[in-house]
Amino acid sequence: MQKILSIAIKNLLTVYRDLKSWSIVFILPVAFIGIFAFVFNRSNDDVSFNLGYIKSEISYQNSFINEISKLENKKKVKYFNLSQINSIEEGKSKVQSKSLDLIIEFIPDNKVRMYTDTFSTKGNVSVGIVTQFTNSFFTQSQPRLEVISTSTTTNETTVFTYLVPGLIVYGILNLLPQVIYMVSSEVRQKSTFRYFTSKVKAWQIILGHLLSQSIIAFIQTIILIFTVLIFGYSTTPNALLLALFVSIPTNLFTVGMGLVIASSFKNDNLAANIGTLVSIILGFLSGAFLAFPVVKLFGNITLTQLIPTTYAAEAFRKVLQYNKGLPDIIPELSVLTLSSIVLILVGSWAYNKFQLKNLVG
Repeated sequence: MQKILSIAIKNLLTVYRDLKSWSIVFILPVAFIGIFAFVFNRSNDDVSFNLGYIKSEISYQNSFINEISKLENKKKVKYFNLSQINSIEEGKSKVQSKSLDLIIEFIPDNKVRMYTDTFSTKGNVSVGIVTQFTNSFFTQSQPRLEVISTSTTTNETTVFTYLVPGLIVYGILNLLPQVIYMVSSEVRQKSTFRYFTSKVKAWQIILGHLLSQSIIAFIQTIILIFTVLIFGYSTTPNALLLALFVSIPTNLFTVGMGLVIASSFKNDNLAANIGTLVSIILGFLSGAFLAFPVVKLFGNITLTQLIPTTYAAEAFRKVLQYNKGLPDIIPELSVLTLSSIVLILVGSWAYNKFQLKNLVG
């Protein structure tokens, strides 16, 4: 136990002595969160749409336009900015130029025809609103439009809200290159030789690195959670505590992955560069920057189901956004824990085979 603690303390002192190099590890994820918060942390409650309608002699048109113009969102902003157009061709041109989100055309037999860009988010949303309104209008009932969030927290639904769990996972993954560099640089600095001559076992070295890097990763997680709270993310105290618990297997997975890569290369710069690439790929797949599309590999198995960090992001999302409890995230924690154990075992074997034994090869 003393040897494990000595290795962990040595690693922590190394970080302390080289804070300038390590500062980027903590600053970069914070900067990412700040940028994403500035761009995407805007509520959809005040969104409005540009709606064009074609003048016709249909009897119910004036009543329809009058009623739909009264629709308001939660902030009492009208949903639709209405404008009259002369023809379908004119309307299509305005949709293509983004000056209109939707065109409606009144036709006989109580029907409304809609034209929009199906690749436009605002166009598709406005179609949904008009569809609901139209169904209510023709049944002679009072039109009602209400969006209810399924989240049990006080968060407003924004893109930033959805991205926060993935951004936290990416912030943890951002430690990967530094973990790799610290382990692999020991070969260049002759630390591995000292380990070998002092009869330190590979598993003791691995546990020493696990202990020190887990402490650093836990501090990183606290910084990340504090950062998202500063930028307006809202959740409950219990959810925050559970999120810290979720970070433990996530951190172990990151450190385990770093040990595997570091133990497989003697060139510390090459190993660190590979770690950077791996962290970016895993960050994208876990939904840090966008919702990754479903890619089926075989049967009902998808690509993201094979990526452990996806389960980490989902666990963070469940506890932070939906206020779920520990029993609800057992499947995600199980996958993360099992993956971490496998990586740590492989890392221990690789370190013993490619680092320690090669000294006498």
